[in-house]
Amino acid sequence: MAPPQHKAMHWIHTRAKRALVVFFALILYSALLFASAEYTFHYSRNSASLLLWGSFGFSAFTGLIFLAVGSLVWIYAKERKVAFTLFSLSLTMMMAIVIRDAAGLEANGFGIFTVLSNFSSFYAIALFSWLLLLFPINYLAISETETKLPSSKIITSRTKIWLQAYIILTFTAATLMALYTIYVYLTGKNLAPLFDSIVLLYVSTNLVGALITIGSTYTRSKSSRERQQLRIFTGGVILTIAPFLFLTILPEALNIPFYIDSNISTLTFVVFPLALGYSILRYQVLIFDSYVRTAVAWMVGIIFLAVLSYVVVAICSILTVGQPTFYVVLVASITAFCAPAAWGLARFMTEYLFFNELFHYRRLLNTPSALNNSSLDLEEAARLLTLAAIRTFETQEVCLFVLNEESGQYTLYPTIQDDIKDGARQQLLARITKSLSINASAEIDLQNTIDANHPLLAQIQASSRPLLLGEVRDMSATHTAPSRTISRYLNTHTEDDYGNTLITPVRVQGKMIGLLVLGKRGNQEQYAGPDFEIAQLLLDRYSTVLETARLYRQAKLSAELQHWLYLASMFPSTSFHTIEELALAYGQTASNAVNGIAEIWMYDPKKKLLQRTDAPEPHISFLQESSIQPENSDWQTYFYSVSKREETQTVVTGIPTPTAYPACLSTTPQMPFVWLPLYKSEEPLGIIAISYSHMHVFSEEEQRIWQMFAHQCAIGLENMRITIELRTAYERQKELDTLKDLFIMTASHELRTPLTAVQGYIELLKEHDGTLSPEMRARFIDRAGRGCDELTLMVGNIMDASRVHIDAENIHLEQVPLLEVVQHVTEILDALVREERRTVTIDIDPQLQVAADDLRLRQILLNLVNNAQKYSPIGTAIDIAAHQKGRFVTVSVRDHGAGIPPADKDRLFERFVRLERDMNSPVRGAGLGLYICKKLTCAMGGDIWVESTGIAGKGSTFLFTLSAVDQQAPTIVDDVSHFASHP
Repeated sequence: MAPPQHKAMHWIHTRAKRALVVFFALILYSALLFASAEYTFHYSRNSASLLLWGSFGFSAFTGLIFLAVGSLVWIYAKERKVAFTLFSLSLTMMMAIVIRDAAGLEANGFGIFTVLSNFSSFYAIALFSWLLLLFPINYLAISETETKLPSSKIITSRTKIWLQAYIILTFTAATLMALYTIYVYLTGKNLAPLFDSIVLLYVSTNLVGALITIGSTYTRSKSSRERQQLRIFTGGVILTIAPFLFLTILPEALNIPFYIDSNISTLTFVVFPLALGYSILRYQVLIFDSYVRTAVAWMVGIIFLAVLSYVVVAICSILTVGQPTFYVVLVASITAFCAPAAWGLARFMTEYLFFNELFHYRRLLNTPSALNNSSLDLEEAARLLTLAAIRTFETQEVCLFVLNEESGQYTLYPTIQDDIKDGARQQLLARITKSLSINASAEIDLQNTIDANHPLLAQIQASSRPLLLGEVRDMSATHTAPSRTISRYLNTHTEDDYGNTLITPVRVQGKMIGLLVLGKRGNQEQYAGPDFEIAQLLLDRYSTVLETARLYRQAKLSAELQHWLYLASMFPSTSFHTIEELALAYGQTASNAVNGIAEIWMYDPKKKLLQRTDAPEPHISFLQESSIQPENSDWQTYFYSVSKREETQTVVTGIPTPTAYPACLSTTPQMPFVWLPLYKSEEPLGIIAISYSHMHVFSEEEQRIWQMFAHQCAIGLENMRITIELRTAYERQKELDTLKDLFIMTASHELRTPLTAVQGYIELLKEHDGTLSPEMRARFIDRAGRGCDELTLMVGNIMDASRVHIDAENIHLEQVPLLEVVQHVTEILDALVREERRTVTIDIDPQLQVAADDLRLRQILLNLVNNAQKYSPIGTAIDIAAHQKGRFVTVSVRDHGAGIPPADKDRLFERFVRLERDMNSPVRGAGLGLYICKKLTCAMGGDIWVESTGIAGKGSTFLFTLSAVDQQAPTIVDDVSHFASHP
């Protein structure tokens, strides 16, 4: 295909040559008009008569109309043989009409003007006969290959020969008669009767031939267009001849006294060139068709009213002779009564006889169809409109693009299928894609969508009429608006795919909701003005259904979105245990609603960071970090839309930022997303980020729904936090109640045994004091004392456990020699150790010193050594050791008892916890010693734990750590906020 600039140069060059021919024709018109005026007003007896001036003016105007119409067809008609014939016919008619008045004044009837008039008239008749054979069906170009039967081929061949002979004879006769008039003019010899007979025969023959040709053409016409062109042509002939025939010829022939002068009744002759030119250019006319039909309807209506008035006047003059008053009243009454009917009949006849194709299409579109039972599904509505366009315009190439406001695009409906049936639509789609391409040299990809922000769509929407695809292609190449030259009114594009493709905007209440693209017809006919009205009739019938389906689809999508988001409000609080679980549920709901990715980022006010909840992959492409530091502008609501041509933003709250997306993002988003801040009592709680997987434009309603969802999420997360706190408090209360019950049970059990022993020995002493030996009495007293000591220890541990928090807060760290503290503790337990024949080994460096509270350290060691003594067999050893590693000293107390089961090691340092095996053993305890040790150790900046295999005889080792003190530069710091970790 030639480049647009080459085609433009060729178009200009061709039009320039045609315009030159028109220029010479205009010179001829001016010369003839000047000569006719000079002769007419010089030789007329009444040169000042208004009638003469009117007749001459009408001849000049009619001749100019013939020349203008012929020139317009000559320059712009695509059928060049028809254009040449009509231009020649217009020139001959122009010559005959312009010199008509001068020829009528010539003496003897054979002057130069008479010769020119006869010459023009003879050739005009021949050219008219030739034109009928070329238009609207070219009989001289019918090929024998168009017929299948041999007999039909023979008939077709013979018909062409006869028609060619007919045209040759017609032009020969016209030439001979023209030469005869020249001969008469030069010699003065005139065979008037014979010549008049020959002229009458010539005219009659051509008239009969014209009627036969018109009838044959109407019969052979395969398309409504050919019939319509012929109908317009014959209608123009009728409008031209009817007034002259009915108002002048017939009244004179019937001797009716009321008839119209021929100078008035022939005024309609000006319609003939207009009808002839319009019939040829009708399907190149783009926007004047409705105006032409309106003008024709008015003209027919005026003729009908004129004929009606003439008939009424004639009849009333006969019926009311000698009664002038009654005559006037009767004429006025009948005319007033019949005028509306005559006017309506004229408009109906105009449409039915002259413009029957529109009548046919209106009837076709108004017939009952599936439209009455159509559903609100957009695919079905688009299919109905597409099928109606296929049936109406007789083309398989129909593409309907419907506005999808969610994506900001015009989407092809119904969806194209990869099969043979949609092959024509795929070809049309390829042409549309190429024409709407901004860069014509770029590689063209077949697209089922058109960006709503495409600049050419704005031109299409602003256009007052549908546009040919060639016009759109030219606008795309030149980046200009539609042409304001003659090409705006006539289809001057070549007969290629782009000149045979029509783009019609689908509008509802002034809004463009779609594009109906009609491809080339099966009969290769081009689109023109009548098709605009037919397309409008089609869209008037189907666009409302299409808009209803489109709005129904939008409402359905909005309802689905609201349904998904409503599900989030129905989450039962008992289904989630943490805020993160609820946040994940909200994010998953939003993801399902938009078929994209949604994440909730919780805000940590201490770190001032947004941290992603533990959402599954994939993550949002522009939020790959696990935490981000937000700025003030990030706590606004953003709706970020991305289209094929541009990005847009909507900042709902706060001051718009210079960018279209939050400043905390490290990369530019490539897809639409929603950024919704979450607040609790005006304090930031987090962010909801939702990324779409497709093009999307956010409507005001959708923005409102998302903001409601964000508010709902914030309330839900805050309620979840309160619920978790209440749940924690409740669990804590339950734990306290359990501990209270356990304490009461343990205390009552553990205190009862030593108390019973003390009570028993006291009663024995009371009853048998006189009979007891001093040794037995001392033994009873000693045992009762031990029971009291055990009671004192238990009560002391209980008291220590109750005030351990206070003691931990009052810890005072100082430099303490570790070995001295251990030796002091062993001395306290020395008597018991000797009694149980135990060995206590101490492995501690005398120089080792720790940062501790001396009293609390002794209490820890006393509890650990006492436990080792109680829970290991008599006679086994107890090992106490300490070693320094880095900044910490680790102290260990080992026994050789039954050990601690691994499952119970973590519980051992809780309050009132004792092993089940020890609950019924002789060993007494309240389960508070290790709890006190842990609290005091942690308060001094250390840690405590137990190491044991749980195997009997292997024993257990209790270890705790304290900060070491450098003897060279001892520094004791009361800050014990750090904790050591055990190896």
